[in-house]
Amino acid sequence: MLNVTPEWKGPHQNPGYDWIPADLRIDHVYPISCKFRLRVHTPWDWRREFDLAEFSVSGDETAQQPKVLWSASVLSREMSTTTSVQGHIEVRWSHGRFGGNPEAKVYLDSPLEQVPGYVPL
Repeated sequence: MLNVTPEWKGPHQNPGYDWIPADLRIDHVYPISCKFRLRVHTPWDWRREFDLAEFSVSGDETAQQPKVLWSASVLSREMSTTTSVQGHIEVRWSHGRFGGNPEAKVYLDSPLEQVPGYVPL
């Protein structure tokens, strides 16, 4: 029998603010998102199953604030298929433009179920 240690993170922190949207971790390794009902691969698992085939960025000149569009192509080693994932980055100045260090927020625009390494439960 496999002995596992579950760790409940619970609702004390919104999964949207965590670097991995996980409410539950099994043996401190396998993050589980109860909000999105997904298991997130560890970096080790991800590198064993996928290859990053391409990563590209471009500016969005139609946006009112600085915005960078990004896309990635990920190759599944097992199935020899490629999946595309898209997102964007919003750049913000904390104390007015050029008055302080900028901050950036990275967004995933693709559905979570289509992201390599996010396994639906």
